[in-house]
Amino acid sequence: MTPINTTGFSPVYFVLLGIPGLESVYHLIAVAFFLVYLLSVVGNISLLLIIRVDRSLHHPMYFFLGILMAIDLVLSNSATPKVLAILWFNSHKIHFEACLMQMFFLHSFAIMESALLVAMAFDQYIAVCHPLQYNPY
Repeated sequence: MTPINTTGFSPVYFVLLGIPGLESVYHLIAVAFFLVYLLSVVGNISLLLIIRVDRSLHHPMYFFLGILMAIDLVLSNSATPKVLAILWFNSHKIHFEACLMQMFFLHSFAIMESALLVAMAFDQYIAVCHPLQYNPY
């Protein structure tokens, strides 16, 4: 009886190409990405702090917005640093485990964001269409 071949294949890393044809302007694209990323992070954190500090904003819709901002922080922090590493440092390799982890966070938090937006829409539907049954406090 011949032995069964049990060798497996699992890639060690993937090679990310970036934006082919625009290698000469990678630094300009990286600056634009970084400014948008920085604006997003600072804006989300400042709004989270405002909602946390101001007692008049402790209502269900503002809780929804706070959760949405936290989800956006995770989404922006899961992909943008690798994009910036590709553009600034020509770090085109990503390890298999890091790629799986990045995909997990992107997909999981995108689903969470969609579910939260559905909950916010339902909350507003109840507030508008059934105002006597809606208690915002």
